Amino acid sequence: IAKTEPGDENNQDISALTGKVDIRKLEHFSQSDSDAYSYSGGLCRANQGLLEFVEMFKAPIKVLHPLLTATQEGNYVGTE
Repeated sequence: IAKTEPGDENNQDISALTGKVDIRKLEHFSQSDSDAYSYSGGLCRANQGLLEFVEMFKAPIKVLHPLLTATQEGNYVGTE
């Protein structure tokens, strides 16, 4: 079970759902390497489980796009 909460429109991005590249791992791996990716997003943590998206209708539209893709197609694309 994973929980994602909406943030301010000015500071929230899709990495809250999909994760992002871990800067500390770039010392050892290239940016395109999957080992450099931090699977910390809500969709990653809720893999084949349950994602609670608190107040999802208050989230910016750009944050909802990965959620729509994940529910319709059953997968999503991480950032970068």
